[in-house]
Amino acid sequence: MPKPHVAMLLHFRSYTNIDMYEGFANGQLIETGSSHATDNNAETDANTALTYQALTPADNTIFNGEPYKIWMSQDAGFDKAKMLAEVFGGYSATTGSSTTGSTTGSTTGSTTGSTTGGTTPGK
Repeated sequence: MPKPHVAMLLHFRSYTNIDMYEGFANGQLIETGSSHATDNNAETDANTALTYQALTPADNTIFNGEPYKIWMSQDAGFDKAKMLAEVFGGYSATTGSSTTGSTTGSTTGSTTGSTTGGTTPGK
């Protein structure tokens, strides 16, 4: 079975309060090993460990053909909506609301939350 190709955006904040982002437009999530089976009726908890393998974007005009790109909120011309559109092809900000807050959460979905371990503050 083919592995799913996914985009991913990591967000973290520096000690000097600068938002930094690492975007991956194409990659594969690989479950390195799992054994969720039991040989009895006892419930067994399992923690999934995933490895992300960054690949070059399918469209070589994204990130100049590189597998990832880094943004910093302090950079001149930084535009969060443009960054989201570049990482997540097809993204567009909704009209009538800002590109922050719930729009960002629903656009990036659980990928951002799970990737950053829930440390991305709501904006």
